[in-house]
Amino acid sequence: MSRMNRAPFIATQRISLLKGVDGEEQLDSLHGLNGRSLSLGGTAVKKSDEDPLRSLTEYRESFLGRLHHQRLILTETGGIGKTTALEQLGYLRSVHNPGHVCLLVEAAELPEAAEGILAVSERAEDAAKPSLLVRRFRQVGAGQEMSGKLIWRLLQRKIRQGQFSLLVDALDQVDLTPDSLKLRALASFLVQHRTSADPDCGIYCVVTGRPYAISHYWSELIAAGDWRIAAMAPFTDKEQKRYLSEERWKKLRNLKADVLSVPRALEQLRVLPKPDLANLHTAADVYRESIRSIISRGVKKQATTIDETEAIRWFAMLAFEMLRQGRFVDVAPGAEFDEFLLTLYRHRRAWLSERYNIESFEGLRMKLTELNRLNIVIDNAVTETRNVTRLRWHNRTLQDFFAAIWCTRHNEDSDREWLISNNRPDAAGDAKYSEFWRLLCDMPRYTLNTRGRTRPIPDADVFDAESYVQAVAGAFTVEGRSTEVIYLSWPRLTEIAAYREEELGQSLPHRPSEQQIDQFNAALQQYVYAAVDRGGVEWATREPLNHDVSKSQLARVVLENYLSQFPLIIQGKQGEAFDQSIAEDLHLEGFGDLIEPGPFAKAGVTPGDSGDLAEIKQPYRLSRTVVTKGQYSLFQPEFSKASCARCKHGISGEGYETQHPAVEVSWYDAWAAALWLHSALPEEDEWECASRGRKHRCVLLEYGITDNHLEVEDNEIDYEREEIYARMRYSGLLRRVNEGWGVATSEGQLQDQYGLRQMLGNVGEWMQSSNRDGYRRVSGGSDIAMFIGLAPQLCTVSSFYTSAPGLGGFSIGFRLVRRGAIDAISSEVRST
Repeated sequence: MSRMNRAPFIATQRISLLKGVDGEEQLDSLHGLNGRSLSLGGTAVKKSDEDPLRSLTEYRESFLGRLHHQRLILTETGGIGKTTALEQLGYLRSVHNPGHVCLLVEAAELPEAAEGILAVSERAEDAAKPSLLVRRFRQVGAGQEMSGKLIWRLLQRKIRQGQFSLLVDALDQVDLTPDSLKLRALASFLVQHRTSADPDCGIYCVVTGRPYAISHYWSELIAAGDWRIAAMAPFTDKEQKRYLSEERWKKLRNLKADVLSVPRALEQLRVLPKPDLANLHTAADVYRESIRSIISRGVKKQATTIDETEAIRWFAMLAFEMLRQGRFVDVAPGAEFDEFLLTLYRHRRAWLSERYNIESFEGLRMKLTELNRLNIVIDNAVTETRNVTRLRWHNRTLQDFFAAIWCTRHNEDSDREWLISNNRPDAAGDAKYSEFWRLLCDMPRYTLNTRGRTRPIPDADVFDAESYVQAVAGAFTVEGRSTEVIYLSWPRLTEIAAYREEELGQSLPHRPSEQQIDQFNAALQQYVYAAVDRGGVEWATREPLNHDVSKSQLARVVLENYLSQFPLIIQGKQGEAFDQSIAEDLHLEGFGDLIEPGPFAKAGVTPGDSGDLAEIKQPYRLSRTVVTKGQYSLFQPEFSKASCARCKHGISGEGYETQHPAVEVSWYDAWAAALWLHSALPEEDEWECASRGRKHRCVLLEYGITDNHLEVEDNEIDYEREEIYARMRYSGLLRRVNEGWGVATSEGQLQDQYGLRQMLGNVGEWMQSSNRDGYRRVSGGSDIAMFIGLAPQLCTVSSFYTSAPGLGGFSIGFRLVRRGAIDAISSEVRST
């Protein structure tokens, strides 16, 4: 490796010494994410700072350099650093202990007999093949001119004097068949050179390996004496930056790609060419690019007959099968592993027979043994598994990534029922599948490197358009929509659908921006509405998609079925499950006056900032009110039942009427519902311009049409009630209809000059706009915030906060916007 590509040495990486080591039980505590125990769902359980199993060692240099422990194991809980620490240990021991000799060998180099490590007699070292330690001593340079006999005598003297350390690296890379023999040979060698009269004499031995490997060979290691175990801690943010470079670290952090527990992946990303780095847009891109290099390197070593495509396919099948069976990260050895394999064999029997001619359970085991050999060659970068007796992924995200590959490339009809039943990665569903669905929706369709071609190259190892459409289609069904999956998969589905510009008047570029998607959606909504109006569309059912049509047609079926449902409700063609009048009112009369392009007064970011004039580029209309409970129930019928139980502060139950705002909806809910309602979410500029009205459009008034906060709210709090209660005295801008406090209904409220109601102080409203971290803007404010002691400035035109898109709140709703072509639909319907 050139000096330019050499990884920087991270001398600050922390080391923790395990307390009260008792073998496998303590080692198991290191498994999982960053050394934390795993919950049933496979997520990390936060431990207290007072971890009973680990204690931070003294100064790293002292710990590695001093001869404190005759038998020491260096393992890791995440990140990288074992080999680096071992090399540092060899150097420091030589510095702190003059005359001390350290020799580093790979565990895979160990012979199967103790005399192969160092011969019993000096005579044997002058043979054609001297022992391992004699060969290694010559390789380090000092013994190049020495005979085997002289080296043997030197090493024996150092051993007797307690001045020799044997450093054994990468225990997790020992081969399958002779592995136990090699470790037994090491233990026997250490015992043979143990001096009972003086415990400080003999061989000092330091072994590195991942926790699973230490556990696997514990019975062989323990025969050599009592071992102390030290864990290399994950890199801190500062250490990550130094290892990767700040530019790469920021890129990975912004993409929320957790690869630090996959050492080989981290190394690949550190040397990724800058043009390829710039093309990483999602966490799935990051994982794909790092795993591609790792597996390709292993296949080139020709360890097995498995090629790169086949390796990815098998890892993907195992990962998804674990998810299907409710197993996360680890399948323990013994009865649990046998049950897992037997269930897998029964479920995939037809697939195994058709693709690999595997006709027996034993044939499956033989194939997994071959796959495991490849995994060892690639330094166990994918799974930590041995002898086909245990399956352990480095972390849950890596398992989810490979499971997602199965769904986007290979999924079968029998998998789709599970996908439909588990497609709710939000708080309303099962959060333990959240990362899986994000990786699935973002799976790269093309390779990063186009190899000089003008068109992107399909990544056939991880993506098939038909499999992708089939995997996400269930999220669009009426029976229980997954709004996050709808949002994440929508751009990819529109790309696969391949609408022509002559069909919609628009086309989408590769990797479009959200603004480009909004413009495309407006044209697609108009296209679908026209098809419904012609009578050529029927209510969508939850039948499996037809395999006999083209991939683009499959994607079009999903998109157009979704967008046709609201127009079909308006026309009364959906049965009796939906209220047609609510749909008609929203579509025809639910939007305010047209807001023309031109300048408006945009408030500054900080209080007291005078702001400046900004520009509205195209005409638009906002919905007169935020979307109501009744309107939202058209989109999510289950909302009318499930949501009321979660609503708080006097707005649940009977008081939570149809005309009250739909709250407790996430940004994903709002985005998907707005799309379904043939609308969109407003941008912050559109919302702020509308809140000022015609008369004050270019005047910077704090509350849009007034500067007087007394018109916003005046309340008294009665602390004598058992629960905090506010009796509001409503006046001016925030006058309400309902008694007590909570969000007001959308009826009877004051309107500004555009015919819009309750822009400020009722509920915060989700915007399309986001910050760099992907959090979405909430504008308008709720006077519930003032009730709990926050200032009225939270309900100004310029005030806002940001929130994670997957979260909802009892005081957050959303308003709709229709722009350009979408508004033409409303006008056309009015005229007919």
